[in-house]
Amino acid sequence: MPSELHERSEAADARALAPYLPVLFDGVEAGVLVVDRDHRIVLCNRFIQRWTKREMQDLIGHTCHRVLLGREDPCPSCPTETAFRTGVQATTRRTGFDEKGRPVHLSLTSHPIKNDRDEVVFAIEQARDESATVREKASLEESLRDATRRYQTVVDHCHDAIWILDRKGSFVWFNDRARKLAGGTLADRIGRPLSAELFSPGDLTRVQRIFAETLAGHEQSYEVRVRTDDGRDLDIAVKTSPILTGDEVVGTVSFGEDVTRRKRAETELVTRNEELEILNAVSAAVNGSLDLGVVLEEALDAILRVTGLEPVGGIFLVGDGGKMELAAHRGIREEQSAKERCLEVCERLCREASASSEVVIARDCCEDPACPPAISRILVPLQSHGRIHGVMFLFPPDELPPGHFDRRLLAALGGQIGVAIENARLYRATDEDLKRKVGELTASLEEVERQRENACEAKRMQEELLALISHDLRAPLGVIAWQADRLCQQAATDPAWHKATGAILRNAGRMTAMIADLVESARLESGQLVLAEDVLSMADLVIELVEALPADDRERILLEVAPAVRAVRADRDRMERAVMNLLANALKYSPPESHITVGVGEEAGSVRVRVEDRGPGIAEEDLPRIFDRYFRAAAQRGGGSPPALDNGLGLGLYISRLIVEAHGGSVSVSSVPGQGSSFWISLPVWLPPGPQPPVAGA
Repeated sequence: MPSELHERSEAADARALAPYLPVLFDGVEAGVLVVDRDHRIVLCNRFIQRWTKREMQDLIGHTCHRVLLGREDPCPSCPTETAFRTGVQATTRRTGFDEKGRPVHLSLTSHPIKNDRDEVVFAIEQARDESATVREKASLEESLRDATRRYQTVVDHCHDAIWILDRKGSFVWFNDRARKLAGGTLADRIGRPLSAELFSPGDLTRVQRIFAETLAGHEQSYEVRVRTDDGRDLDIAVKTSPILTGDEVVGTVSFGEDVTRRKRAETELVTRNEELEILNAVSAAVNGSLDLGVVLEEALDAILRVTGLEPVGGIFLVGDGGKMELAAHRGIREEQSAKERCLEVCERLCREASASSEVVIARDCCEDPACPPAISRILVPLQSHGRIHGVMFLFPPDELPPGHFDRRLLAALGGQIGVAIENARLYRATDEDLKRKVGELTASLEEVERQRENACEAKRMQEELLALISHDLRAPLGVIAWQADRLCQQAATDPAWHKATGAILRNAGRMTAMIADLVESARLESGQLVLAEDVLSMADLVIELVEALPADDRERILLEVAPAVRAVRADRDRMERAVMNLLANALKYSPPESHITVGVGEEAGSVRVRVEDRGPGIAEEDLPRIFDRYFRAAAQRGGGSPPALDNGLGLGLYISRLIVEAHGGSVSVSSVPGQGSSFWISLPVWLPPGPQPPVAGA
């Protein structure tokens, strides 16, 4: 009976809760369900329904452990069981797997619901899926571990060595670069202070002072030499900064860069600059003259000056048969015996150096009391192109060891002096030859001058002849032509006389044309011809020339004029003559029944006039000379034309070329023997001032 009353009471309580709980629970972003003492579901929110993909009526009456975890029995340490038993909230976490086999992490929290008798009648279970949170946390932890690994990798592979000291100056940490630079020594120094094992005593004191200043909060930069455990000395550029925790300096971090190579390179650069200055000084001294004696004296003085050696030395030249000859010396004692003994020793040593072709630093004992008992000599072969020209001997100070001198620099100086000696000898050997050649050249120039004077005289005579032709011959020819014309008119009724006077007129005309050609060519050659240039349409000019021809000739012309051909700037009369020469040749040397093609067009910024005939053509060997003065091709010389055509001086095409070239243009020809010839005149297009319109077809 009490049990039934108790159950009815619980049911009544559940019914009382029913209208309110769904509204409250559906707004919670977690699974919420109400269970009774038997763990059976009484209510659940929409989150549980979506999660389990079941409606509420399908869930009510089922145990929570079956719905949430798929278990038939309650879980060990079940929070709902704890809440019913203790009357306090309980939480636990469970891990399972979903249908795809992925781990599912649940957080289960049970809240007891008590009646007015303080009895736990229901429990509210809140189930929260923390899988995403757990996965995110795991991902973050893995990212952190990965970042840590990357950071450690970056630090270990950093170009700089990095180490950390605590406030006591003991090593706390260092990266892989520091370990490699120190050769592994730092591995045993964790917890140990700075010591003289790494630095020289002077450097250790300075590093300890800098460490103290860094602890005071000041960044420091300095260079120090570190000795590795394998005995190497490294130059390290260090930047040290304080490590702060809040406002307290807890240690220092140092970044060290190995500048050993840079320091060595700087030292090497200074050395090379000094060597370059020495080489330049000696080069300036030995290259200032081509006199062998001056070269040797200047070379010896320059070497003693720039090297700072004792002002004692000399140069032996290698003569014919390998004989050594003293050519210059400084500071050798004047006492005859001492001088002879010193030079004798130097000559012997220089001969040995000459044979070895290498810089030698030799010591020699001299028994003569005038000489030091033991002296050193630097012997420098003077060579170029593999040939020894001499040997220079120098005396280094006694306090300097032989290794103090750079043999490479001394060899370079010997090479410079050797080249200067070779140049001086070549100059001496070729001096007479040069004088002889200068004499020959002078004679040749005098001969050229004589020839030039003869040419000027010939030109003067040519000009006088042209003046004679143009003045003295034109007048009688004019009289002959005038009188022949009168005779021709009076003898019009007599055919024989009319024919004779006509022949006189024709030949007088030919002679007048020849004289005109000679005068014109002479003016063009001498540059005396003044062109009256103006804007000219070559298309219009060609059309007018064709229309002015006799009817028989005009009917043979096939005219091809392209549209919109631009103008040129030219002397109309001269250009008319150039074109007419081509037309006359084409009409003269092609069969009477054949056609002549005359074309005008524009190509690549040039106006081109083409005259094409169907005549006998021009032999290939004559084409290069067809525009030369007085040249006449085989057809023009009678080799391929009737005798009647064998006339003229061969100046027509030559004059055409000179006229066109005087206008900045060019002429050309192509021909096939037996098929005809094509002549071209090309003149640059005239461009008026100002912006230019686009060319059609461009």
